[in-house]
Amino acid sequence: IDGARMLSPGIIGHMLAAVAKSLNARFGMPFDHGLALWRKYNHQLLALWVRNPFPIVSFDDPPAEYIAAIDRAAAVLGVGEPPRSGVFFEESLRHHAGGACGLELGEAERPIYSELCRIKI
Repeated sequence: IDGARMLSPGIIGHMLAAVAKSLNARFGMPFDHGLALWRKYNHQLLALWVRNPFPIVSFDDPPAEYIAAIDRAAAVLGVGEPPRSGVFFEESLRHHAGGACGLELGEAERPIYSELCRIKI
């Protein structure tokens, strides 16, 4: 990916709500392993963004804001408007309650998530 143009937006989600709980429910992964996976993924996502900025979209945003962010990301990436046939956003994919920029986070996660929320499109 170094030097390449990112052709996809980065997708973020609150690790306690969206990632650790989901991985635990789906695969029985212990929460601390889910948090470690979240930290690694999002640390690398931020490092890629710093080298070559690309749109970051938050899955935690309300559906209308999420869809609008996807539209803005598509415009920035020059891939055109996403198709409107069928439902682009599927609420049933959210297997957690809550989870938005600004929630209480642990010391290791707070700076990463805060920065991702700051730069999201």
